[in-house]
Amino acid sequence: MEFSETYIYNVKRELKRLRMFSDISETLSELFSSSSGETEEGMDLLPLFIGIGAALLFVFLVFLAVTIIKNFWNKYLFKLHKKAFIQKINKMECFSSDLPESAALHSFALRCWETGLAIDAHTDRSNNVNLVSDLVYRMCRELKMEKLDCALNFCAAMIYDIGFLDIPGYIFMTEILTQDERNIVKTHVMRFQDRIDFIPEQWQVFFTQVVMYHHENINGTGYPGGYSADEIPVAARMLRIAESYVSLTTSRAYHRAKTSRSALVELKSSPFYDQKLVSVLEKVVSVKNS
Repeated sequence: MEFSETYIYNVKRELKRLRMFSDISETLSELFSSSSGETEEGMDLLPLFIGIGAALLFVFLVFLAVTIIKNFWNKYLFKLHKKAFIQKINKMECFSSDLPESAALHSFALRCWETGLAIDAHTDRSNNVNLVSDLVYRMCRELKMEKLDCALNFCAAMIYDIGFLDIPGYIFMTEILTQDERNIVKTHVMRFQDRIDFIPEQWQVFFTQVVMYHHENINGTGYPGGYSADEIPVAARMLRIAESYVSLTTSRAYHRAKTSRSALVELKSSPFYDQKLVSVLEKVVSVKNS
């Protein structure tokens, strides 16, 4: 039997197509068998992945719960401290209702206190806002200042370091500063212009002087201007002493706390401070500790 060339060509084409399908079938068979093995291995690791995921989820939930509780607790403590501060200034004679500025002074003092808390948190100082302002107020009372002057000095003693808010926080956690870091810290007495807009205009000059001059020394060796004696406002001289006393008697990153007596001895022997005001501080501290 003879076949036409066309018939032979068609048969060859079909055989070739069948071989191609056979090759594809073998390839797919190999792929499926390989995937099956990998799937079985993956199934063995699945419990491990589930366990890791569950552990991570548990850690996240615990962290979230602790954060929520901590925030709630901090807000609760803040409300308690705020209430105590309001009660304190209500008892202070310089905030009495007979002053024309009484209402403005109350709200302003509260704003200064809140700013002082932010400064303390940023500089890692504990209760500095209250310790320094209380000392300054007692010194003002000892000097028999007018009520308004007592109130303004009290408020200034809560925000005098407001420029620290523009200094990198890590510096305040460092025990030994480099010279460059010391120079950065010194700039805080000039970094306040953008942060005192909440101070009423009639008091801005007073607060500017306190913030700028509270690191000037009575012998002219301080900064930023190297002023001396009466060139330094009384408020800044008084704050310089109160701040130094609190710093000496509290633990800081760079030193341990000294006793009240040791701190007073150091202040009295230093050429940096107005010794008349140091004597006022000594009286105030003696009464407070008695």
